[in-house]
Amino acid sequence: MNIVTCIYLIALVLSVFNIVMLIESGIRLDIYTVLLMSAVVVANGGYLAIAVAGTLDAALVGISLIYLGGCYLPFFVFCIGANLTGIHPPRWLKLFMVGVSTFVIGCTFTIGRSPIYYKSVDIIDAGGYSVVVKEYGPFHHFYFAMLGIYIVAVAYICVLAIKRRNIVSYKTTILYSVFLFINVLIYAVDRILNINFELNAIGYLATELTILLIHKKVSLYDMTYNVMNIWEKMEEYAYIVFDSNKRYLGSNALARQYFENLKFQEIDRKLTVNLPEITDLLNRFDRMNAGDEIDEKAVYRDTLKLSGRVLRSEVKFLSRKRTLKFLGRAIYGYLIEFYDITKESEYIASIEEKNERLAAAEKRALEASNAKSDFLSSMSHEIRTPINTILGMNEMISRESQDMVILGYSRDVEKAGHMLLNLVNDILDFSKIEAGNYDLDEKEYSIQELANTSGAMLEKRASEKNLRIALDVDPGMPAGLIGDEGKIEQILVNLIANAVKYTNEGYIRVSVTGEYVGDGYDLEVTVSDTGIGIKPEDIEHIFDSFTRADIRKNRHIEGTGLGLAITKKLCVIMGGNIKVSSRYGEGSVFTVRIPQKIGDPTLVGSVKLSKKTQKTKRKRYEASFTAPSARILIVDDNEMNLEVFVSLLKDTQVRIDKALGGKEAIELSKANKYDVIFMDHMMPTPDGIETLKIIKSDSSNPNAETPEIALTANAVSGSMEMYLAAGFNGYLTKPVDPLELEETVKDNISPSLIESKKP
Repeated sequence: MNIVTCIYLIALVLSVFNIVMLIESGIRLDIYTVLLMSAVVVANGGYLAIAVAGTLDAALVGISLIYLGGCYLPFFVFCIGANLTGIHPPRWLKLFMVGVSTFVIGCTFTIGRSPIYYKSVDIIDAGGYSVVVKEYGPFHHFYFAMLGIYIVAVAYICVLAIKRRNIVSYKTTILYSVFLFINVLIYAVDRILNINFELNAIGYLATELTILLIHKKVSLYDMTYNVMNIWEKMEEYAYIVFDSNKRYLGSNALARQYFENLKFQEIDRKLTVNLPEITDLLNRFDRMNAGDEIDEKAVYRDTLKLSGRVLRSEVKFLSRKRTLKFLGRAIYGYLIEFYDITKESEYIASIEEKNERLAAAEKRALEASNAKSDFLSSMSHEIRTPINTILGMNEMISRESQDMVILGYSRDVEKAGHMLLNLVNDILDFSKIEAGNYDLDEKEYSIQELANTSGAMLEKRASEKNLRIALDVDPGMPAGLIGDEGKIEQILVNLIANAVKYTNEGYIRVSVTGEYVGDGYDLEVTVSDTGIGIKPEDIEHIFDSFTRADIRKNRHIEGTGLGLAITKKLCVIMGGNIKVSSRYGEGSVFTVRIPQKIGDPTLVGSVKLSKKTQKTKRKRYEASFTAPSARILIVDDNEMNLEVFVSLLKDTQVRIDKALGGKEAIELSKANKYDVIFMDHMMPTPDGIETLKIIKSDSSNPNAETPEIALTANAVSGSMEMYLAAGFNGYLTKPVDPLELEETVKDNISPSLIESKKP
């Protein structure tokens, strides 16, 4: 293949490639652009056909293709320029130009048949490729006339475009001028040199490339101005537009107000003014999107402080759909948007300042709450310790004394001690709820057991005042519910105790029923009495803290006034409520309703109450077991507490060692093997937890695996969890129940050490 044929082939391939590039670029194409690109392909295909033609007939086909593409091509150029610059030539002018081109093409069909266009035509071999040798006829002058018409028409487009004075028209005019110059130059060279090579193939290719460049430029500016026209209406936003090469394309007045240097920035140029903020935004956006694939939806956000303003900036890609949708979208530039958020920032700053103050206040409140918890823990310890001594020593008096008068005194001391303990418990419960330290322990429980517990409480409390009692359980209730049984029982205790306090004669009735609600069950407990009742004006304050109704009349009744307040707060914690109705002098009715989940859906049926009530005071104490071979260690920094525990376990015959503090306990634990160790918590360094860790961590200590029971007056919320997490095997609070203490010892020593055991 010779060089001329190669040039024609390359021109044809590039013409097709330009069509592909135009489609891939995503530029919106009009019919004239498509026709122009097709015309170039047809014309260049004609030149290649002539070069490889072996006969005159084949060469004539190539000539027809050249004129078919070349005669309409100037018309397409004219129409494209008119569309791009927004100029609308009269319809008659377009029809005239099409008519002239069609007439010329019609004349070319006479080539080889008539001498009116070509007087003669022949084909020769020019050294490996064919060349058409022709002699122009009279009608060929119409072709030159057509070219002159198109040159004038395109010049007319350029003049009108310049008058519009916008960047699109300027760019179009410049490119069209270059296009005309190149084609005229090619035509002149071809005529002057008269070589056996048609330069028009290169001219057509240059035309195609020029139109492609014009489309790309004008389409970019067109898209830019569309963006600008849209955003110009949004006066509260500022924007700046750049092309894909970061050349400045435009901005609105607000942006030029924010960045005054933009007034001196030339359009279609890289940023030449001092605007480091904008350059930095673009660079960071590019770094964010560095990679093989660019996400056209990417957005980079930042905040700028500029001349007293706070601006939120967003950098985005400007993109558009490609003609071939499977190619995705074409990126053609950048858009930077600016929003003035000064007021919002000031508001946020004020909110943050308030939040800081709130956080500081919350911190102080938390510190106060922690201090309160520490105080409660300390007070619980300090108050319960002497109560433990009082009740413990009183227990020994009741066990060892035979004097009825002394035993009477002992019962009074026991009653007063438990009354004082109840007061402490009420205050601690209320404080725990107020501090938010009350957690729900939800699990399945039995209505039958709850009823029996209620019956035991009723019998014990009501029998002290010779009150008639009644307990009704709805047989249609589910046998098992899921909730915090302990808190529900505490509510019952408080309501029954309250009823007993204010009822001197008559009865107390507890009714347990409820209602199915969806998948759950609303438990309803009603406690009614025939007591002194509540005055109407006192009902609204009945659940207030440290408040008792009709205080003058009821000043002899013991209590803190916290029972009902605690009851209401417990109801609220569990998502329920409590109501009260009363007639002064006749009695009161308290109704509690608490939503529960259903555990065992079987109906509870007829509930038979257990006749066994809480253990009453034995007339004569007997140890529940003896284990003279067992050895235990009791650790406490209070000598009286040590004596109480030794005395309470005296009849079990267990050998007891006493340690007055953690250091002494560690030494004794190294020297002796114990079956169980009881450890007080609040002791001088080391405290009970620290002492436990020292013993457990020493593998050489014979008591590293010995069960250890926390023995403490710290009864605030979370204590049990804390001690078990620390490694204790159990937990007993002071004052210690003597029977519970014996049971704990018995459960933690080896059964082989127990010599006798009472049923």
